[in-house]
Amino acid sequence: MKSAYLTLGLPGNAAQEDIEEALKKATAHYSHAHLAEHPQDLARLQEIREAYKILSSAEMRAAHDRKLANTVKAVAPPPRIVIEEATPPWYSKPLNVMVLVMFSLFAIGGYMNYSRNQVQKAKLAQEQMEQKAAAENAARAAAEEAQNNAEKARQQAEHVAQEQRLRIESNMAMRNAAYADAAQQAAFNRQLDSERREAQRKEAEIRSQERQNAQEAQRRLAADQQRIRELCYQQYRKTQC
Repeated sequence: MKSAYLTLGLPGNAAQEDIEEALKKATAHYSHAHLAEHPQDLARLQEIREAYKILSSAEMRAAHDRKLANTVKAVAPPPRIVIEEATPPWYSKPLNVMVLVMFSLFAIGGYMNYSRNQVQKAKLAQEQMEQKAAAENAARAAAEEAQNNAEKARQQAEHVAQEQRLRIESNMAMRNAAYADAAQQAAFNRQLDSERREAQRKEAEIRSQERQNAQEAQRRLAADQQRIRELCYQQYRKTQC
């Protein structure tokens, strides 16, 4: 069961003055303004008042204390302690130690033989890799030389073609300069007109949003006032607290 002492935050031997003070603090905390903003705390305030009602009455408090005492669980019996005899370690037997030493010697010999074979394989692989790298380097050098000769011929041809393109593009640029200036000015004028219309639209939207916010605030205020009246009526049977 739920303790009335815990609800009021008091010890089990609290005096009547402590109970009265706890109720005053709770009532001051859960004021009408607080309940208007946090209506879910109304149930908490009701629990506090019920706990105060129980503890302020001597008979109800005694009955409440008896119920709390009946809910205390019995103390569990102490656990049994079983002591088992420890098993001797494996290395306490000489035969096990000898088998382990022989196995270690065989393992070390096998590992050393395996290491020698791996070193020989690595040396052979290294020699093969060096021969392959030398052949690849020679082929790469020949290919790079042929590529350089082809690149020089291509660059020379591109240089001649680029000079021709530059002369053509220079003539076209001079003819298009006037058209570009006119088009840029027209685009600038259209941009200014578009920005002006966009600014007017945003201003109208802002005014509309402000009106909507004001209406929404009035609706929320009316709803909050109605909720306060309902809470006051539920608590005190009055529409005004």
